[in-house]
Amino acid sequence: MYVTDDDSARVLSELRRVTRPGGLIASKESDGELFRLPPVPRQHRAPFDHANLVIPGFRRARQNLHWYRRAGLEDVWAKSVLVERWAPLDDVNRQHILGLCRGGLVTLNKLDPASVSDETRAFWEQQADPESPNCVANRPDFAFAVAQVVTVGRVPVQRIASTEPKHPRQEGGVT
Repeated sequence: MYVTDDDSARVLSELRRVTRPGGLIASKESDGELFRLPPVPRQHRAPFDHANLVIPGFRRARQNLHWYRRAGLEDVWAKSVLVERWAPLDDVNRQHILGLCRGGLVTLNKLDPASVSDETRAFWEQQADPESPNCVANRPDFAFAVAQVVTVGRVPVQRIASTEPKHPRQEGGVT
């Protein structure tokens, strides 16, 4: 499930409400700042620069610590894991990369057409075509890297007030 920045506080509040005290809430997000697809020439990286148009939170992974703490979670921590894929790709990873490339084309279509060169649009049309010899997923020099950030927080345990009588001195009584 993708959560927009606007929905983050509401979603974490609801997760906190339905999770038992002491229970864990966790999420995993790709860190869009560390998304690398080296065979893509720099001049054609527009889809990655504007990925939030298609994937809400694409550049938010490192802000999750703040969101978790703001939601009142305790013992909050995060860990980044680097995911890399190299040529030759197996079928599962090839389909994943082709999906990312199709997403690049979807992102381009959401941008102002005047801001995208014909050359960049043609490049991404080739990336979305699994039969194209120019598709990065078909290249022998293919490489891909992204960091996945796992964030975890604990729902506070409610402290129950003691039902034992207070010491008389505490109640203002005589000892």
